[in-house]
Amino acid sequence: MLHGHFLNLFDSDMQVIESVALRPGSRYFLLDLDRRKSADPAILASACKTLGAQVMPDGSFAFYAEGPGKVEAVVRVRMPHEPKEVTIDGHPLPAPARAWHAGSNTLLLRFPNSAQGHRLSIH
Repeated sequence: MLHGHFLNLFDSDMQVIESVALRPGSRYFLLDLDRRKSADPAILASACKTLGAQVMPDGSFAFYAEGPGKVEAVVRVRMPHEPKEVTIDGHPLPAPARAWHAGSNTLLLRFPNSAQGHRLSIH
């Protein structure tokens, strides 16, 4: 049994798991969120292509995401604290499309993929 904060990268929901029972025949590809080396914002995992992630001069964290249309993008981001606002292409991303996990200081984002891409900003 493993205890901590993990992402199972085989899980498309990218939910934070706090305990994992390793049993014969089970399959996990775990990212240990407690082993982070920095509190700086970073994309930890994504079900889309992410490019150009950076902390902006105003302190926000921004990146570009793209993927095939009609498929949901899922991104897990490490943040130093819970963000006040998330925007996609300059429009607020509604609360149901984002979820904060305080135990791991990570933010889960869900939004429609686009081959043209989206610009996301976390404030």
